[in-house]
Amino acid sequence: MDGDIKSAIQKHHGGCPNDYPDTGSMVFDVQDKKIIKSQGNPDHPITRGLLCVKRKDWEKRQYQHDRPLDTMQRVGPKGE
Repeated sequence: MDGDIKSAIQKHHGGCPNDYPDTGSMVFDVQDKKIIKSQGNPDHPITRGLLCVKRKDWEKRQYQHDRPLDTMQRVGPKGE
């Protein structure tokens, strides 16, 4: 029965890893070491809680079963 107990939800702050001039600020809800919700930080003076389409559903992308886990390298000339 103890395995069914969920830990409290913690808030963590982070920044978008893309190299944009405004670097969107993000807030993550984390439970049991897993992101359960991500959103833009409403207190950020530039983005005011908005995120680009690449980051608005970060929690879904982070745990995709077919997400690449290793760096991909091209083999052969570009364009093949």
